[in-house]
Amino acid sequence: MKRIILFFAEVIIISAILNTALMADSTKVLRIKVKGMVCDFCAQGLIKNFKTQSEVSSIQASLENHTLTVILKPNSEMSTGRVNDIVENSGFSVEGIDSESATVEKRTKSLNSN
Repeated sequence: MKRIILFFAEVIIISAILNTALMADSTKVLRIKVKGMVCDFCAQGLIKNFKTQSEVSSIQASLENHTLTVILKPNSEMSTGRVNDIVENSGFSVEGIDSESATVEKRTKSLNSN
């Protein structure tokens, strides 16, 4: 039951993060599998180190999956080498990095007044 609740909480948080990203022209999402990230203290250290990077818009950690989901600012990039450096300087190692880009039209609302 706890896993189901955690799963849905993660889906809701990631959905909220991605909804924020919908306003961007081009947004990149990185999913980083981190070896050794097993507790909240570990995750908070990694989050803190990623948040200092100018390209990072938001970040979410999943202890259950040992992953970080990093959403970059519009039209920003972060190299695999840089991701590895940040994780390794935090005392962990990268097991894998998946990335996806989303190009989204900016949403505008027009109001007709009569």
